[in-house]
Amino acid sequence: MREDKDIFNNFVFRLGELHIVFAMLKVLGKFIDGSGIDRLFIESDIYGETSLKQLIEEKPMKRAVEAHEARCRAYTSRFQRLFHRGRKE
Repeated sequence: MREDKDIFNNFVFRLGELHIVFAMLKVLGKFIDGSGIDRLFIESDIYGETSLKQLIEEKPMKRAVEAHEARCRAYTSRFQRLFHRGRKE
């Protein structure tokens, strides 16, 4: 009879892309929850409170990914404007 540890020598375990996305959304949801970003989404009428709660809990995966991509694009755009404003030639 072989030990359970032998299985790790004979197989390579790999996470699927879907599970990696789920883990990423869970981390981002915990980051957003209570950080002020959640209030920003609600006050700017991008998402309602119920929708935001679902996004934080990564319920609708495609919608959650779209929300995080939109947030990243907004941050990048804002940082670029601030950067270029400070560089007067």
